[in-house]
Amino acid sequence: MAANGDLLEVLRGVSLFKGAARGELARLAASARRVDYLPRQKILREGDSGESCFVMLSGTVSVFVTDPVGGETEVARLGPGRVFGEQALIPGRANRRNASVRALTEVGVAEIPAAAFHGLLAAMPALNEVLDERANSQAQERLWRQSVLLSNMGEALQLPEQRSYVDGETVITQGETGSDVFLVLAGMARVERANGGQKQVLGRLSAGSFFGERALIRTEPRAASVIAESELQLLVIDGGRFLQAYQSNPGLRDLVEQLSAFYALSDQATVSLHKGRIDGKDTITALYVLADGRRFAASRIPDEAIFNLARLNVESRSVAQQETFSGDGGFRRSLHLVGGRLVGLAVAGPWRDLGFAFSAVIQERRLWPWQRALFRLRGELRLHRREVGSGMAAIVCQCTGRSRGQLLELLESECRDLECLVDRSGASLICGGCTPLLEELAGPADREFCRIHALEPLTAEVRRVGLMPIDGSANAFEPGQHIRVAAHVDGERLERSYTLTAGSDTGYEIMVKREQGGRFSAWVHDQARVGDAVRVSVPRGGFKLPAGQRSWLCLVAGIGVTPALALLRTGDWSERRRFYLDYSVRQSADIVCAEELRAASARPGVHVEIREVSRQGRLDSQGIESLLQACPDAEILVCGPAAYQTQVCEALSLAGVDPARVHVEAFTPAQGRLHRQTVTPWQWGLSGLAVLLLAWIALAPAWSWPAQTEPGGSLSWLWTDPDGKQSSGYLLLALLLVGQLLSAKKRLGWPTPGSLARWTDVHLIIGTAALLLLAVHGGLSLGAPMTTLLSGALYLLVVSGAVAAVDWLPREHLRRLHALLSWPFAVLLMSHVASVYYFS
Repeated sequence: MAANGDLLEVLRGVSLFKGAARGELARLAASARRVDYLPRQKILREGDSGESCFVMLSGTVSVFVTDPVGGETEVARLGPGRVFGEQALIPGRANRRNASVRALTEVGVAEIPAAAFHGLLAAMPALNEVLDERANSQAQERLWRQSVLLSNMGEALQLPEQRSYVDGETVITQGETGSDVFLVLAGMARVERANGGQKQVLGRLSAGSFFGERALIRTEPRAASVIAESELQLLVIDGGRFLQAYQSNPGLRDLVEQLSAFYALSDQATVSLHKGRIDGKDTITALYVLADGRRFAASRIPDEAIFNLARLNVESRSVAQQETFSGDGGFRRSLHLVGGRLVGLAVAGPWRDLGFAFSAVIQERRLWPWQRALFRLRGELRLHRREVGSGMAAIVCQCTGRSRGQLLELLESECRDLECLVDRSGASLICGGCTPLLEELAGPADREFCRIHALEPLTAEVRRVGLMPIDGSANAFEPGQHIRVAAHVDGERLERSYTLTAGSDTGYEIMVKREQGGRFSAWVHDQARVGDAVRVSVPRGGFKLPAGQRSWLCLVAGIGVTPALALLRTGDWSERRRFYLDYSVRQSADIVCAEELRAASARPGVHVEIREVSRQGRLDSQGIESLLQACPDAEILVCGPAAYQTQVCEALSLAGVDPARVHVEAFTPAQGRLHRQTVTPWQWGLSGLAVLLLAWIALAPAWSWPAQTEPGGSLSWLWTDPDGKQSSGYLLLALLLVGQLLSAKKRLGWPTPGSLARWTDVHLIIGTAALLLLAVHGGLSLGAPMTTLLSGALYLLVVSGAVAAVDWLPREHLRRLHALLSWPFAVLLMSHVASVYYFS
């Protein structure tokens, strides 16, 4: 320890003690003791009780504070002659260290006991004011360093006001006009919203959190009230200065959006926001304190796909474990588990499962061995396979709890693009894991929102749909062009193309035919209502009917009449520029816009022929030649089902028509998936059973069956008794005939009750049952050559249909094989029945 005289001279040079009497400083020097520290040795620890203060004699120390996840932020560096630790000794304070101090070099300090320091304060009343001023200055400096909001406002923030509120006092009131932004310095605030006479607590805010910015940014009334729940100290930021900084600083705008999203769990937890550091980079850190006392810290590096989430102060007797996955491009994912339960994660790079993993950490969900193995192998958890449904209540953003229905409501009412959806909902701003799902909901950027303003049945299968853009008028279009129409059906976004029949200030018009298995068309016919919102592309398509003074001959069938209608409605027809329409339908009830077409025939230059195929027969070569003679120089439009188009085009070619005059629009029904997007256990089970039965029957002759299955055995009567054999044969025949009829429903469009998907399941059940019945009927044997061929055809028929019913392999090729085998099998079956009765 230096001599008291030397220390006295040091104390006299300390600015904090300026004005102190020599005697007081001498008593202070006499009570002090010298303490030496090595580099990186901690001298003070934040939060500890304060029993002394220190005067630097030599070396350098670092003064730093810690964030909720243990990150350190340096607030000062001190050298000889500086004092630290005095704040904890100020009377009336909490007697706790507000920062930590660590030696950066070899350090020598003079430690002054609290009693001696208090004696100096009693002798120097003015020193108390200096210490108070210094304490406030240090607290403000610390706030500026740790607050992500204040540190990004820069020079726009000038002399903010501080206010205090007592427990129960209202800070802002729901519905009032917002003029300021508030930052919580100390205490707790409750956020609540009145709804229909009921008050709902939206969350609680603690030190570091801010509120009030939303009403300023959006120029709308306060969305909720904020009430003090204890003695509350706030920093009040002038609204005008805040908006000035917000509008001129893109970084601040992005930051405010991300910070707002961190309040997503505030209805379940108390939230405070802080600055932190990960790998030497500044982060936004949200501390969540749940009602059960558990604390979680979520940190994200702005503008980078780096995210950490961890439970703090985990106490468990179980050994902590970590699962890690590293992918190409620097992707890295780590899961932290205690006792098999997920308590933290660290992610670098995009991850589709991140939102679901976030929820799993908050819930401390147990991960089963198969999930952990899958994560190590592929970096996935597949939690969303089980938890994300297709309904409106399905959660899209696990971090904010936003459901598909809530997001769609925003898209239909306020938002027109992904950026607005993210801004209004806060979804994807915490971990970013739900971004792909949001992009799918919002759809392409070139889609505009329209509302259905007209729904009119034209025939039993065709409905006219009028669409009016929400934000303007419809775009101009050329006859032949189409629009892409997207809607959310049972929570899934479906999009289909439809030819425009009209488009003007009154909106777009399309005609939608009900297609077997078409989910979108079924929605239009059965569920859509006037006022529903859909998204529509601009008119597009390379198929355009060229304008000019040429006449037109339109050869169309079924719903293929739509481009002809567009041409009829937009053309200026006269005796010099004529319009001929030959429109084929099965029967009169199938005519689309019948009255309009008949009325159009009275216009100059318009001729309409409606051909009822069931009564008049199909348009043949002779009919086409007659039409060509009537309009020899006309451009020709051909549109309809594939078979119709092929027949008409061949006839035109044989008639020597120049191909340049012929405009063909391929007509392909917009088929949706039948009933499900993914393979269900029911379908897997049926198809798997069919395959097992095939293997069982085919390999049966090679097995050594028990005696009861051999001729004369107790089970042999199943395939040797004439009556049993005949019964199983006829039952097998009946099953196969019913299966063929169900197939005809799809191929011929026969009306039957229920959905096509349900009948497809019945068809699959029948096929599987037929395999089992064939095993009984054939005695576990392929039999004679005819029977072998017949059995083999049935095996291939059933198995190809079973596998094609699920998302396996190239399904289209399997469907073709299934259809190809069905008719030869019917011939073989009838031949088998005839041969049995002929030779018996």
